[in-house]
Amino acid sequence: MSFNDQSGVAFSRVTRFKASILAFALLTLTVIAFSPSLGGEWLGDDFVLVVDSQCARGIATIPDILVGNVPACGYRGIRFVSYAIDYSLWGLDPFGYRLSNLVIHLGSGLLVFLLLLRLGIGFWWAGIGCFIFAVHPVQADSVAYISGRRDVLMGFWFFLSFWAATFIDGPSSTNETRTRAWAWGLLVALGAMLSMGTKEMGVGLAPVLLGFLALGGRRAFVGEKAASEGFVRRLLLCWWLFVPVLLLAGAVTIYRGVLNPLSTMANSYFGGTLSNHIGVVLSIHARYVELLFFPYRLAGDYAPPVIDVPSSLLAFAPFSGLLWLAALGALVVFFARKHWSREAFGIGWYLVTMLPVSHIIPHHEPAAEHYLYVPLFGLVLATTSLAQRYFATRASGKGRILLAVVAVALASTMVLRTMVRSMDYQGELSHAQATLRHHPDSTRAHARAGLALLKQDKFAEATTHLQFVLGTTFQGSARLDALNGLGLYYIRKEQYALALKPLEEFVSLRPTDITALEALGKVLWELGELERAHRVHLGLRELNPSSFAYAYLASLSAYRLGDVEQARRHIVAAVNDESADIDSLLLAMTLYGLDAPSDALHYLGRAKDALAEAPDENTPQRQHLIERMTEMLSRASDVEKP
Repeated sequence: MSFNDQSGVAFSRVTRFKASILAFALLTLTVIAFSPSLGGEWLGDDFVLVVDSQCARGIATIPDILVGNVPACGYRGIRFVSYAIDYSLWGLDPFGYRLSNLVIHLGSGLLVFLLLLRLGIGFWWAGIGCFIFAVHPVQADSVAYISGRRDVLMGFWFFLSFWAATFIDGPSSTNETRTRAWAWGLLVALGAMLSMGTKEMGVGLAPVLLGFLALGGRRAFVGEKAASEGFVRRLLLCWWLFVPVLLLAGAVTIYRGVLNPLSTMANSYFGGTLSNHIGVVLSIHARYVELLFFPYRLAGDYAPPVIDVPSSLLAFAPFSGLLWLAALGALVVFFARKHWSREAFGIGWYLVTMLPVSHIIPHHEPAAEHYLYVPLFGLVLATTSLAQRYFATRASGKGRILLAVVAVALASTMVLRTMVRSMDYQGELSHAQATLRHHPDSTRAHARAGLALLKQDKFAEATTHLQFVLGTTFQGSARLDALNGLGLYYIRKEQYALALKPLEEFVSLRPTDITALEALGKVLWELGELERAHRVHLGLRELNPSSFAYAYLASLSAYRLGDVEQARRHIVAAVNDESADIDSLLLAMTLYGLDAPSDALHYLGRAKDALAEAPDENTPQRQHLIERMTEMLSRASDVEKP
């Protein structure tokens, strides 16, 4: 079996034994590389997306997710469908969710292997390419992180759609072949829809398909010659294949890029000026060169100051990024003119799929390792094709031995680096500490480390990190996280005076954050600042008028301030809800006790029923209050009867 066997021949010559050995080796190495993450905890966005979210709670919630009845799951809905399936299998055990990520990644690895074969890469070179894709250290940010589901799942559908497209790149002459082509076309459209529904980066599939057709399709890739039809002719022959994908990509781009932009910085520039903005975009690409070829300084944060605004376009980072992009563009032209379709297409794949995450439209997360999940395939295709081409014509026996030695050394290094990187995702603290080892000025990592230490009640160590964040001029999400974390920690310790300042600053920056307003209202109440607490409660009612809990708080604070009429207006909204809690019913009973004893008796009956259904540690005190109110209302009722 030679290194340069083509896909159509490779499987006919290679024995099942060799195929099984290769599959087993790739599977084992991939599982070993990511196995340290399987025993990890929830971290980062996992809490928002899964633990604290009520939108993906089992298979029964999937129809509501798909039709948009659950607003919190409307953003990247296919991802939440997968979380709903996980919940039905694992509940809230993070092991199951992490295992699902790994299984999906293994599926993507299989599709990458099949794609390389379909595009003319020999069996063993396809195995090497699959290994690089599956075990590259940057993949840990997608595979080892539960919230990385967006990328592994998007990538799986992306690769499936393109793999199906490789079966229908030419004209169909018979009814049988036309029927088969339409079946593959449906799979292309389904994969595209699911990919874009998982993550917006899936829009890159449309230009990838166009590029595939422009270079002549699979026949040109395998035959190493120009296609017989012109580009326009090929588009007309396959219009039904790419038009649905193009329409889907256009709709997602308009919706997420214009009508409802994902970026919170869409109307601004990095650094405030166009020149600074271009410098940051080029610096982002320079950082990706480091992550791809020297994946040592891997981190969970690439926001400023990790990637900062360069002083000039001629500074090292932006100039390096410019050279990298220029070199890739020149190589695409060079390979295309030589009719080396695989190499040209592979580099084009990388450039096209990186475009949505180059942040020409600014984004609060300028760079991330998980952005490379799909683009990496393009570089793998170009690299394995070049290597196959070289060793098929020039490499001697000694050269092959040297290749094997180098390959084993690189593979071992890659697996070990990925294992170490996967360990970083075992918990919030280990993830933050890994970032700080390489980027000690990362405000986000300091914030995460501080919050993780607060959860462990290591206040002295946490303060060092959180004070670093609060002492910087950077006003990103890290500062908000630090303020909120400190406030909630002090509340947990019942140190309400210390909680006040950080919560006030947080609310001044995020005045509609309901969780922070609830915390601030509690602090003001405990400190006896009833007027300010009442204003916070009214604000909560405005943000969520249907909440009987906020109606109860507004009523209680109004009552304590002596405004009985206002208290009654709010409590009516609370007790009209059938699920009103016992505290609301007891307050209503108190407010109407003397003036309207019949109404109070009604609330009293409901309070008795509620207490009987859900007793808790406060039941004796509440029972005593109910008995006193019953006696008082009975006397009031006797007075009313004559």
